[in-house]
Amino acid sequence: MCPSIEGVKRSRHRDHTINFMDRENQYAHDTSTTAACRSILVYSDSDVQLLYLSLSLSLSWHFFILFSTQSIFFYFFHVTFHYFYFRFYFTLFSLSLSLSLSLSLSLSLSLSLFLSHSLSYSHFYERKDISLPPTTSS
Repeated sequence: MCPSIEGVKRSRHRDHTINFMDRENQYAHDTSTTAACRSILVYSDSDVQLLYLSLSLSLSWHFFILFSTQSIFFYFFHVTFHYFYFRFYFTLFSLSLSLSLSLSLSLSLSLSLFLSHSLSYSHFYERKDISLPPTTSS
C-alpha cells in the first residue's frame, strides 16, 4: 500500500537523532512498499481546473449546437409550410437562437463556477516523487 502524502509530510518533521543502523534496517524494510509508490502521478489544482473548464465549455458548445439546430429546423419547417407567417416565425427563430445562446453560456458559467468551487476543497497535489524517509521502529 502506498504511503499517504500526509504521512510523508509528518515524517519529514521528525527528530533526526536516530542512529545509522536503525535507519538502514528500517529503509530496507520499507523498500518493498515505497519502491512501487516512488513516482505517483498526482495532478495539480490548476490542471484539474483547466480540465473541468474545457469540459464545461465543450458541453456548453454542444448545448448551443443542439438548441440552434433545433431552432433552425423548426424555422425552416414552419416557413416552408406557412409562408404567410414569415415574420412571426422569424421572430420566434431569433428568440429561440438568443435563448439557446444565453442558456448555453449560463450553463457553462455555472458549471465552471461550481467545479472551481468544489475543487478548492479537494486535495490535489503537484507531481512529485513520494518516498518515505527512513524511520526507526520503536
